[in-house]
Amino acid sequence: MDGLKPDELAQLDGLDRGLLHVFVAGPGVGEGLAIALPGAGWVLVDGCRAGGDLPLREILSRWRAADESVEAYVFTHPHADHADGIAELVEATAPLRICVAGATRPERHVFQLARDAAKGDSADADEFGSFALAREVLNALQAMRTWEEDLQRKVDAWYDGCSLQIGAVQILVRAPSGGEVRAFMRRGGAVERLRKRANDLSLVVEVRFGRCRVVLGGDLPRLRGNAKVASGWDAVMRRHGHLGTHSGFKVPHHGSREALHPKMNTARGQDERAWLVTPYNASHLPRFDPEEGAQALLASEPRLLVTAMPASRATAGGRLPASGVIRRSQIVARSTVQPTGNPFVDGGRDVRPAKRMRPLDAVWCVAFDQTGALRGLWRGREAFVLEE
Repeated sequence: MDGLKPDELAQLDGLDRGLLHVFVAGPGVGEGLAIALPGAGWVLVDGCRAGGDLPLREILSRWRAADESVEAYVFTHPHADHADGIAELVEATAPLRICVAGATRPERHVFQLARDAAKGDSADADEFGSFALAREVLNALQAMRTWEEDLQRKVDAWYDGCSLQIGAVQILVRAPSGGEVRAFMRRGGAVERLRKRANDLSLVVEVRFGRCRVVLGGDLPRLRGNAKVASGWDAVMRRHGHLGTHSGFKVPHHGSREALHPKMNTARGQDERAWLVTPYNASHLPRFDPEEGAQALLASEPRLLVTAMPASRATAGGRLPASGVIRRSQIVARSTVQPTGNPFVDGGRDVRPAKRMRPLDAVWCVAFDQTGALRGLWRGREAFVLEE
């Protein structure tokens, strides 16, 4: 393996607060990010649960100073796999801002649409019978309402062009556009669109620290089948082609091929980058077969930082090598190395849950300086480096 060698996350005793640290957690159901800003302060993005606990809470407990604020909590979109634990974290951290996809004229954000639908107050009330919000999303909605009431603040509606300066770091929203939000939430069918296509309004965020650029891709797709998603990556890259030049990239939608854009999936130059992928067990993502997402990503970036093995997959030897480095050809169906003995199960589609994990097992931490240089890599016990 060329480039900077990863250390174990357990060896990360303290943070160099001259650097930008990005923690990415992805145990196989959902994902959450915690960004330690240079100097002081944190930004949280989405949430997930591992081993019955919250990786982001454990990250804050271990590496956040007692007097540090959570400057912003960003919710990319209202799907259960990104909302788990958000309610507890909002209550525990009292973030200074909560930010979700939305628009102005009129000011309205996607979680208001979800909240109205949950109450049956939607303009599309006739559709409410077919609309079911996941418990995790409902809990997040209630936490937002409580936060607004207790702090006498409003959730921020974020759209392309919104930005936030926190010390030396600038956070810039690159998707969706205000027009895309308004089109999505127009009367007639909005609730059903939210139920089926919340990913279409997933926030894409650029984090800038000096010359360092980290792109957080959320769950935004590019394609649905063979058709381009109107608010997807083609629209983003028409507006912001510069995003293709970056130091770090949280790959969108768990590395699915449908979310990859050729101007983001470009060969790197001499400078090392960090591309981070979280698995999604229910959809068997990322996929490692030829012509699928992992191979397409590795054609441009020689190594991917994957937070955990998808539940349906395993290494040919049955365990993660001590080096933490796995080649794509070494990944096989889990039933071939951990058979149940039932031919109907072992020969079928594997939807068994992944092993029970501790909160920090499925976590990567990457650190950048203000030139964009990668200065540190730390991996949890289940995180690994994927190479071709």
